[in-house]
Formats: sequence, C-alpha cells, structure tokens
Amino acid sequence: MEHHRNISVIGENGAFIKTSSILANTLVIHISGNVNFNNAKFCFVPKQIKKFGHMSVTTDFIDNRAVIDLHTGGLKVGEGMIRANKKKLNRVEYKKFMESNYPALAFDNYKYW
Repeated sequence: MEHHRNISVIGENGAFIKTSSILANTLVIHISGNVNFNNAKFCFVPKQIKKFGHMSVTTDFIDNRAVIDLHTGGLKVGEGMIRANKKKLNRVEYKKFMESNYPALAFDNYKYW
C-alpha cells in the first residue's frame, strides 16, 4: 500500500517487491499504490486494480478485526523502529531485529534496508 509516492511497489523493473518473488499460493490484496500484476502467478484481489491515487479496496472490506489488526501491527512496527534506532544497529542487524521481534518484513532489495 502506497498512497503518497507514485513508485513501483509490486512489479518487475525497479519495484520494491518483484512479482516473481511472491509465492504462487500467496493472496495479495491491493489497497492502493502503483502495482503491475501482469503475469502474476499468485492470487490477487480485486481483479480490477485502480490506478495510482485511488483505492481498489479499503481494509474494512475484509472485516472489522482486519482493520484493528492492521493498525495494531503498524503501531508495533513503529515501536520496533524506535527501539532499533536507539540501538544504532547497522542495516543487517536492524532487519534481523525487526523481523525477529515485530510483525515486520524487509523488502527484498538490500538498498531499502
């Protein structure tokens, strides 16, 4: 989900996440952001993806609990980033700390760590 910068979030060339790196049995729900699901081998919802600047779906289309879980997860990741910043970790240590202790996953590309 990216709603502020028109950057390639999911796709191939220059995207944060390569479509080819997403496992076939994964469900991806597009909320907003610049994505390219052409030739995707995974399942995605909805089938009609809105262009950048518009939302395809909102998180409440799943259920109320999904909204609460999403917001809580975001707060926990923020907490982890504050703790990791205080530890002055290098990129690899930061990634390991966040993925081991918080509901966070780093992008595949090292330059975004």
